[in-house]
Formats: sequence, structure tokens, C-alpha cells
Amino acid sequence: MRKEINCETGEVTEHEDAPATQPSTAELQSQANATAQAYLAVTDWMVLRQADSGEVMPNNIKDARAAARLEIKP
Repeated sequence: MRKEINCETGEVTEHEDAPATQPSTAELQSQANATAQAYLAVTDWMVLRQADSGEVMPNNIKDARAAARLEIKP
């Protein structure tokens, strides 16, 4: 509960705080997309290194990148 004071009249009004709302499905998907895209961004250099030098990307990174791509939805 919070209190509000009217500076002109000195009247004190008490307000119930609004309950926290759960994120919508769209908001949750947007967060999942952002997390997956961030992971792909920080591991992109491994893809380029493999293409450029032939140094093989570890399988766990390949698998995690594939999973991240599957998480991204419009």
C-alpha cells in the first residue's frame, strides 16, 4: 500500500498497489528469442573460424547453436 499526499489540501489518500502481472506469451517468446539470438551472436566467431581456417567447432557448441535456432520464433 502506498500513500499519496495532496500538497494543496493536505489530504492523504491510500492506494493498493497493483498486483504483479505475468508476462504474456508474446513477451516470453520475445525474451527467448533475444536470449537465443545473443547466444548465436557470441558464438558466430566459431562459425567464421571454421569456415576460414578449417578448425572444427566443438560439437557441444554446434548442438547448442542448433537448439538456439529452434528456439527463435516469429
